[in-house]
Amino acid sequence: ILDHPTRCPHGEPIPDKQGVMPPVSDVCLIDLAQGSAAEISRVRTHHPEKLRYFARLGILPGAQIRFLTCAPFEGPVRLMVGKVDQVIGYNLASALWVTPDGT
Repeated sequence: ILDHPTRCPHGEPIPDKQGVMPPVSDVCLIDLAQGSAAEISRVRTHHPEKLRYFARLGILPGAQIRFLTCAPFEGPVRLMVGKVDQVIGYNLASALWVTPDGT
């Protein structure tokens, strides 16, 4: 019915009929170099309030972002989500996985 998706709505990989997982080459947002552009590939939380918050900010799989800055000592993370400047906590940022531009 769903035409054999390779990822769930939150971006997690789904194995094929033979149980083989699709190749994954994404990285955690906080491991990305500051100033880098990327696409959100996964939102790694099952917490409904966090998922709704990310959705309100437009931070969903497929969203284009630029990782602007991260304050020292697990401080806030500043992102451009499309054309909107957003600030989120380090803990929330660590739930985001991205595919860096150029990969």
